[in-house]
Amino acid sequence: MRKLLLPIAAIALALGVASTAEAGDHKDHHGAPCTTAPQEQWLSLETLITKTEALGYKVQGAKLKNACGKLSAIDKNGGHVKLLVDPTSGKIVDRP
Repeated sequence: MRKLLLPIAAIALALGVASTAEAGDHKDHHGAPCTTAPQEQWLSLETLITKTEALGYKVQGAKLKNACGKLSAIDKNGGHVKLLVDPTSGKIVDRP
């Protein structure tokens, strides 16, 4: 029994480290801007909403923050999602 617990503990530890690393990487990505282009080159918030809705989302809220369009929306399956959108193109860059 003791011989079995050691490998299980090692696997659990390894999975915990991998999960923590992924969560950290994901969090760091969100701190980065979606674009480095000057604000004069950004699309309007209304245009970002229109482009996102053309992809099948129903946008419920939107704002521009830290050089990203941050949208709250309902996806095609009725699920609530958060989207980060490049304000120069309307391209979805992440779903945090």
